[in-house]
Amino acid sequence: DPLNAPEVLSAVAKFKRSLEERDASMKKQRADVVERRIKEAAAKHRVLLIEEAKQRKREIKEMEERRLAQAAGGLGMPPLPPGLPPGGLMVPPPLPPGLPPPPGAGVEGLPPPPPTAVSSNANVNPSARDSGKRGVSNLPA
Repeated sequence: DPLNAPEVLSAVAKFKRSLEERDASMKKQRADVVERRIKEAAAKHRVLLIEEAKQRKREIKEMEERRLAQAAGGLGMPPLPPGLPPGGLMVPPPLPPGLPPPPGAGVEGLPPPPPTAVSSNANVNPSARDSGKRGVSNLPA
């Protein structure tokens, strides 16, 4: 049989060994690439985590300083934003001439009075008023 000749068998064995060596070297190269990429990513993320931890510490320190400054101030009021006039409160812009003053303009700094409660059932026949119960008719029997 020509396929079982010693030369053919040795050539097949040699080819098989060369394929195994090639596959082993490719596998080792892939493993090296994966290991290198993992190390690079780990180093990069380690740096990011350290920076985030430092940032968190800075923010906590700033919040603590703000809290202490507010406690030392005694008022408990946050500092005024920049751009406000020296008095602290913003003054509304002047109205154009010819317009009536806004409601409550005579009393400075007070909120408008609460609306009076006017019942919509006040002028209705007492027997036709809303009973306030679900499923009960409001109409006289």
